[in-house]
Amino acid sequence: MLHQLLGGAIALVIGSTAIAPAQAQQRPNTQSAPSSRSTTPPDPNCPIKGNISQTTDGQNTGRRLYHLPGMRDYERTVIDLSRGERWFCSEAEAIAAGWTKAPR
Repeated sequence: MLHQLLGGAIALVIGSTAIAPAQAQQRPNTQSAPSSRSTTPPDPNCPIKGNISQTTDGQNTGRRLYHLPGMRDYERTVIDLSRGERWFCSEAEAIAAGWTKAPR
């Protein structure tokens, strides 16, 4: 039914570009999956690290702390998006999301 509504055209949509199935098979996959862990913000205007604290054995404590550039632990703090950690563009944004400023 959907095939008929589209006038027989079926295409694969990648990003904002639609390509026919035959073209999709000919294109090599040149995109790699983005890493969920990083120390560099994806947007340079959003450098605040929203980190979820862990115990020394890797257990999540649930404490959501944000780190500003220049703070003692900022450089060694790694953001892991798969764990719910994130980047913020402002302290106000971090606070509004329920995060607390790291003590150091």
